[in-house]
Amino acid sequence: MSSIFLSYRRSDSPDSVARIHGKFVARLRNREVFYDHSNIELGAEFPEVLRHKVTTAGVVLVVIGPKWVEELQKRKSAPVDFVREEIRLALTCGAEVIPILVGNAPMPTEADLADFPELLPLLRKNAKLVPPDPQFDIECDKLIAHLERTGPSDIVGSILAGKYKVQRQIGEGGMGDVYVAEQTNPVKRLVAVKLIKPGMDTKDVLARFDAERQADA
Repeated sequence: MSSIFLSYRRSDSPDSVARIHGKFVARLRNREVFYDHSNIELGAEFPEVLRHKVTTAGVVLVVIGPKWVEELQKRKSAPVDFVREEIRLALTCGAEVIPILVGNAPMPTEADLADFPELLPLLRKNAKLVPPDPQFDIECDKLIAHLERTGPSDIVGSILAGKYKVQRQIGEGGMGDVYVAEQTNPVKRLVAVKLIKPGMDTKDVLARFDAERQADA
């Protein structure tokens, strides 16, 4: 089962992460969604269970709230900063890394990460904005839809968007795979569903995907 790992600051955005986790678990039933909400002492040794969870995840969501950069700077001299280590591992193990901006937080700048060169590749990732209410649920649903489009190879049998049950793969292209799915709502019929391959979710590919969708329509 392909997994999703949520990396976040316990002192920065725990409530937003808990809400995101709850929505993901309810919708992405064919994927394990993991986040560690235990209290971790500064300087403690990085647990092997977390290392395994990060390095085997298909997607790592880096949740960035208003205090994220401030807390990063506070821990600059710590022997081990769990969040820095989680992101470093995610950026080097081949996972799809997505920065998630919550609480109206801005994306960190190069100046913010000047003392953390191992985190600079994070700035080249396509960030997703999940603002506070009343837009929180709407944008969170968009994030879930994105993850469904870039779903794992074991997606057969899962239900996408609450109404498309994936039956079998029927084709493969450079940027995505095509599946037969049974639509159950509002009408029952067979449809073709194309999912972008993991790691192919660049702005150019997504633009081509949207253009292809319009042409098919």
